[in-house]
Amino acid sequence: MINIKKWLIDIFDWKSTTIVNWERYIINPLTDHQPFTTYEMLETVVEWFLKIIDLSSVNKIIWEEDRWWFISALISYKTKIPFWLVKWNPLWYEWDIWIDFRNMYTSWKMYLNWAKSWDKVIIVEDIIDSWWTIISMVKLLEKNNIKIINIFSVWVKEWLNWLENIYNETWYNVNWLCKFKIENWISKVSAFNKLIK
Repeated sequence: MINIKKWLIDIFDWKSTTIVNWERYIINPLTDHQPFTTYEMLETVVEWFLKIIDLSSVNKIIWEEDRWWFISALISYKTKIPFWLVKWNPLWYEWDIWIDFRNMYTSWKMYLNWAKSWDKVIIVEDIIDSWWTIISMVKLLEKNNIKIINIFSVWVKEWLNWLENIYNETWYNVNWLCKFKIENWISKVSAFNKLIK
């Protein structure tokens, strides 16, 4: 396992940004595989997730269908807890549940199938660079009486009080590994999880 603090600094500290749909974005080796994603990166994220999050009452892991869904599969493999993908493209099953949503890149509907009211889940995200996706996922789950135990994101972009907005809309706090902010087109690491020394 690599040094988590040094690795997060290498990815996010004093990096130039690009524009995606009018928002600033950092192309990085973990979510964009540039230049590639290593086994050590994956191992580090999964191990730190397990250090921070208590899964004792969770029976499903929920991930949005985006570039980084494979992390939920690795966590599922490691913990033997099944995972779901909240999908943007439905299978049109009669038991699909859905809600309108938007994020930094698109707007559409998100779908989940085979959800049961007795499920207890954790929502896992790669990056919170807006607040709409998480809030839509929470509303989708709560609308169908699915209990949310926790929410986790690997990193959070500090912009327009995303975490505060999520809390005010849902009453859930988000656990995270790292926060960063973007000033004058350059990213800067602003905080680490308190367990990272």
